[in-house]
Amino acid sequence: MSADRKPNSHSPNNNSRLLGLGIVVTGIAVATGGGYYLADRLDSSPKKPDASGQLLNTPEAQSLSVKDLYSQSWDIDEKYNERRVGGESADEIRKDLVRLTLSKVVAIEDVYGSHKDYSPVKIVDKSAGVIKVRDRELDLSSQKGLLIGGALVEHFFRDQFEKDLKDDPWFRSGMQGGSYDVVDNVLWLADHVDLKIGDVAPLAHLENLEKLSQGLQALEKAGLNVPKKARIDSYQYDDEKLYEDAGSDTILLRVNSYDGEFDAQGSVGQYVVANNGQLLDMYRRNLDTMFSNWQSRITEERLLSPSDYASVYPDWIELGIAVEEYIYNGVGFRKRIAYAEATGHEAEAQLLWVKYQTISWEGFGDQEFSINGKPKDVLDYQIGDVVKIDDYEGYDRPGIFLREASTFEIDPNRPTVSDGSEVKVLEGPVVVINHQRAQAIKIWRVQAGNVTSGRAFIGYDGKSGWVSEEWFGQKVEIPQ
Repeated sequence: MSADRKPNSHSPNNNSRLLGLGIVVTGIAVATGGGYYLADRLDSSPKKPDASGQLLNTPEAQSLSVKDLYSQSWDIDEKYNERRVGGESADEIRKDLVRLTLSKVVAIEDVYGSHKDYSPVKIVDKSAGVIKVRDRELDLSSQKGLLIGGALVEHFFRDQFEKDLKDDPWFRSGMQGGSYDVVDNVLWLADHVDLKIGDVAPLAHLENLEKLSQGLQALEKAGLNVPKKARIDSYQYDDEKLYEDAGSDTILLRVNSYDGEFDAQGSVGQYVVANNGQLLDMYRRNLDTMFSNWQSRITEERLLSPSDYASVYPDWIELGIAVEEYIYNGVGFRKRIAYAEATGHEAEAQLLWVKYQTISWEGFGDQEFSINGKPKDVLDYQIGDVVKIDDYEGYDRPGIFLREASTFEIDPNRPTVSDGSEVKVLEGPVVVINHQRAQAIKIWRVQAGNVTSGRAFIGYDGKSGWVSEEWFGQKVEIPQ
């Protein structure tokens, strides 16, 4: 995360969206000991609790409160292995998740009353276990439908009933992560990849699914092969023959523990290495040459890889880690190279640069990334350039501060620029070092403004300051 950022000011919620559609929100969900109901409906529905606080008149509620539904998700996620040891089959636990997921959809739809068309998820055929998210139908009886549908419903459920669940110390951990575009990214998986699961917890974590989607979309943008199948299971991290029988059509996703979490980013890195023998061969040859020339001048092992001390692993594992960083944190990879250069670690800088360039040229056809598989044109800038701001974090943390001085420190009262803003480079660059993160950045003093009629840059009064080059995008050509 860059120090330029504004605090996260985007927090979408269903109620604000309904208000924007002209639907009056008159109450919130309330959990009781015996069931859930709405204190007031979104409309004048007669389904209100009686004096004893009993359930709504919806048989689908199945006498479960919001907290009961939430707790059962937790049990499936965290106690899968315990239940398997206790004699339950994987199929029985998956069927439990199907029933639970449908109950959550009913609870979510109930909130919308007569406005169910606005519900983020709907039941299409309860007996068949078919739900709809936006325009996609998901069959919960299939492994792919359950993995994706279960995770999305969990996300919508937690979002809808946050007020009832927020006191739980584990609330919003893991399963409901993700970016502003998380639903779109996960639905991309539904359209492009056939997901399967081994003998592991079937409630996938939404953030893991999104990271998988972002990584595979990055491969697609670079013109690389995108696997059409994926399997989540317990795989060994250091099994060099893992892909021997899998083929290039399948990515193997390694679970981290007994719950539904899997290592999407590391698995994408390993998939790329396993399916590009030329990349690994070139990586090894380049490292042989570089170590032969620079070994005696290496003083900081931490800086030999984009991830601390990853160089202790065999080449094929380290390359997988480096590919992961290249796709998901290209900004950080380049900042580490800059740090090695700025702190006089010439040998480490040369080795890091060769690793980066080998992955870029041999692995990705020179396609570079900012974070999470977002394409990035890495350009050289100079004083006088007019550039567009490329805010790679976008809706998740909008706005970039214009620092008063060329330091890491920021003042939240300073003016900001946003994605697509035009700025003119006035001064710089100054290299600023962060020893704790082992990163360095180039920052420039810029003037925010606008190119008028494609011919002249007109600056805005009071909107100048220092900003990191990482936020610079395409140059704006102005006729001389």
